[in-house]
Amino acid sequence: MKKSAFLFTILFCAWALAQEKPNIAILDLDGSGISKEDLKGLTNRFQTEIFRTDQFTVLERAKIDALLEEQQFQSTGCTDLACAIEIGRMLNVELVVVGNVDRVGSIYSVNVRLVDVLTGKIIKNEIDDCPQCTLDQVFLNALKAAAYKIAGLEPPPKPVEERRQIGQQPPVEQPSQPVVQSRPKSKSRFKFGYFVGLNASASVDVESAEYQVKHAGSLEIGMTYDVPLSRTLFLKPEFVYQNRKAEINNYDFYDDDYSDILHYIHMPVLLSWHFSSFNQFFIGPSFGFFMRGTYTLNGVEDDYEEGEVNKTLMRLLFGTELSLGPFRLGYRFSKDLGRESDTDSMKISRNIQVLTLGFMFGR
Repeated sequence: MKKSAFLFTILFCAWALAQEKPNIAILDLDGSGISKEDLKGLTNRFQTEIFRTDQFTVLERAKIDALLEEQQFQSTGCTDLACAIEIGRMLNVELVVVGNVDRVGSIYSVNVRLVDVLTGKIIKNEIDDCPQCTLDQVFLNALKAAAYKIAGLEPPPKPVEERRQIGQQPPVEQPSQPVVQSRPKSKSRFKFGYFVGLNASASVDVESAEYQVKHAGSLEIGMTYDVPLSRTLFLKPEFVYQNRKAEINNYDFYDDDYSDILHYIHMPVLLSWHFSSFNQFFIGPSFGFFMRGTYTLNGVEDDYEEGEVNKTLMRLLFGTELSLGPFRLGYRFSKDLGRESDTDSMKISRNIQVLTLGFMFGR
């Protein structure tokens, strides 16, 4: 019953995280042929239009300026990808919009780009040209159209006057149809990789006063996958080889050290929450299968017999990882929910802490 309630809690948390709107920061628009005061007004208007789409959690302009001022960083003129990613990490947001509004003759051009801070990729690059327009029309109409495109929504129709100015026919009125709004779609960020984990510390629970644990350790080598469920929530299945070691004394039968090595294949099914562009937290169950094991007693090595070690083992696994480019540094803690050995003479379960180093491939 407790296990079912725990798994239900995990699934509910995953559902709640998937409903969250992505955090977004709108950086100052740059441009040519337009004054700095007008560009500032266009930036504020564009941020308002992004907010009105109701597809994002928009970081307030005052908070952006305060955080950048604290870091002694200027967002003005920041239109390239590297600069946008750097500011996005400073602001701890998932998405950043950069862009420019240019005027050439009587033509205004609005060019905005949606950048995924986590992957460093441009998700959308939208351009809205307005020939024979005034700055007022850009302010009222072009910025709204660009905001809808960034949000993955159908832009509202341009006013009749503007369509006539650019040589387009006014739209013919049709019976109104409900507009299905969708969340903005991002590019797939499926990744896979490998990791090696070395024991940081481990404890062995032995339900017998006859035994005392002297030392316990673990080595893990595995493959891991990141499958996106939403912008911040990932399914993280893994395939892991685990080598468990322990040295145990049994004072009733012998004084010499007794040690064993157990070989497992584990298949964790984890939910991973990427709460920043370089950090994630994961949790989930792990299903283990005993492969083989040996023990050494008085210098003599022998294999465990059938029934001395349970063939399956359920674990709870949680941890965190720090992303440094393609490399990942991690910490993970696992607790046996069952026992690896459940004989009359020895009942054993373990808590294991592991430090990992991994390398990821993919987009």
